[in-house]
Amino acid sequence: RMGHLSENPVIAGGVSRDAAKAATKGAARNTKRRDYTREELGQIFRSPVFTQKDWAPPRADFGRAWYWLPMLMYYTGARREELAQLRVADVRPATAQEPVPHLSILEVEEEGDDRGEKKPGSRRAIPLHPDLIERGFLEYVSGLPPQGQVFPKLTPSPSGFYSVNFGKRWGSYLRDVVGLESPAHPAHGFRHTFKTLCREAGIPEDVHDAITGHAGAGSVARGYGRMPLSRMAKELAKLPSIQQAGGALPSPPEVAS
Repeated sequence: RMGHLSENPVIAGGVSRDAAKAATKGAARNTKRRDYTREELGQIFRSPVFTQKDWAPPRADFGRAWYWLPMLMYYTGARREELAQLRVADVRPATAQEPVPHLSILEVEEEGDDRGEKKPGSRRAIPLHPDLIERGFLEYVSGLPPQGQVFPKLTPSPSGFYSVNFGKRWGSYLRDVVGLESPAHPAHGFRHTFKTLCREAGIPEDVHDAITGHAGAGSVARGYGRMPLSRMAKELAKLPSIQQAGGALPSPPEVAS
């Protein structure tokens, strides 16, 4: 307006045009389906990893992570990395003091523990769904070295993340072996699916927020007190089994690392 420049540098530099494109792409992402349908869940859980004993893709030996990680993502709604980095000590069987078997997602920060979490609110306990117990998850974990990892064949990437290589291979597996065509993210899609199924089952929002680590969302009151494990376990039992949500799942594999 003062006449010192012959053109508007923001317009001439294309910043406003790029911002408009970014806004359009963001709107498109917000309308894209992010969860799995029941048909897609059936396609996933009827695939070789879950139906053929000891099946694993060549050059991707992740042990029982191939079987248990997708199952855990479905039944807990947890992030892929939260589950991939679990230690044996993080799987807590029922005790007299705490009768609810559960996963401890970095509830207590220990010195020298370099595993990371997205934010402090993500540190939490997650009850184990009855199906996981029935299928032998606790027996699998009890057969591992007490000081080791739940998935010992998952090694951290240079940046310290245990799930990176598995995530790449899981995506390839869904595409090349399962033949799945879905807009849902291969791993994070389970997290969105968990929230959808919780809403369908009538599980209260504050409960499934506490399970997934979204407890800071909503009103200020959400930040007061804690969500009892017993309440979470009672509500989580309403989550439909894989058989109910996506079709038949065969008998669990033999306990092996």
